[in-house]
Amino acid sequence: MELIIVIIFILGYLAITLEHSLKIDKLIPALLMMALAWACVAIGIDGFENWFDSGNHEMVKDFANLPLEGHHGEASKMEWFESTLLIILEKLAKY
Repeated sequence: MELIIVIIFILGYLAITLEHSLKIDKLIPALLMMALAWACVAIGIDGFENWFDSGNHEMVKDFANLPLEGHHGEASKMEWFESTLLIILEKLAKY
């Protein structure tokens, strides 16, 4: 999954650098790159060994052993994914 994300980033960055030749705004490939990369992370989250907690600026302990979906407030991989995505979207919205 990491290789696919890297390829998406390289193609997106290439599209941004060639914006004049392609006659598109930088925003279009940047948003597409972001959406596809986050979709790949969501699809392959079960294979991630580690996760960075953006709120506390530290690695999540024992992330690989967490369940994909939590029950009754139990910590889960999808809960960490949603929390990270919300923090990033909140920071983007401030600009």
